[in-house]
Amino acid sequence: MSEVVALLESQAAYRRSLHLSRELMNAKEAADFLRMSYSEFRRLVPYLAWHLVTERRYVYHRNELLGWVLER
Repeated sequence: MSEVVALLESQAAYRRSLHLSRELMNAKEAADFLRMSYSEFRRLVPYLAWHLVTERRYVYHRNELLGWVLER
């Protein structure tokens, strides 16, 4: 039984790491990536690099977010 629990936990950790390693992210994913609340992230959006995908959809590039963090 403990082997099953360990396997499920490792699968969950792997899924989280895949989620955090995406190159292009929406706002909620970018907030998670930066480990901040969504509301705090929305306040910082004017200072971040974003890319327009459609009229109402923006994406954030992982390397640009990391660059912004390192510049601060």
